[in-house]
Amino acid sequence: MVSQLVSKVKKVVLSDDRVGKVAKTSYNTMAKATELFACSLFKAVSALAVDYEQSPKILKASHVKWCAKEDPSLGFLLKLPSVEGAPDFVAEEKVVRKPKPAQTKKRKAKTTTGKQKRAKSSGREGSNGKEGEVGSS
Repeated sequence: MVSQLVSKVKKVVLSDDRVGKVAKTSYNTMAKATELFACSLFKAVSALAVDYEQSPKILKASHVKWCAKEDPSLGFLLKLPSVEGAPDFVAEEKVVRKPKPAQTKKRKAKTTTGKQKRAKSSGREGSNGKEGEVGSS
């Protein structure tokens, strides 16, 4: 994931005319920092959606806005037009979810005869094409 971000970070950095040479490790560091930021933001927003939404399949700008108000380090997100114009999220009562029962997979057992087992273990096959029989010569 970081390798894909490195090229995108490199484009953004080099689009600024004021930037001259940049060490390769700087691109990797910025890409990793971007990935870590995105992961922490996603965890906060998804935790909010799972706790307070009936159907938490869609993460909304209002979730991001609420997380940005709660965490001072994310305050810069409030200046984004999509977040600024989003309706305020109202955290009511937490949704209680029932745990799903564990599903068990039923395996269909393959039955093999004694001859087939011996032929597989010894690796022999007869000249007549049948497994487990030694060809007569």
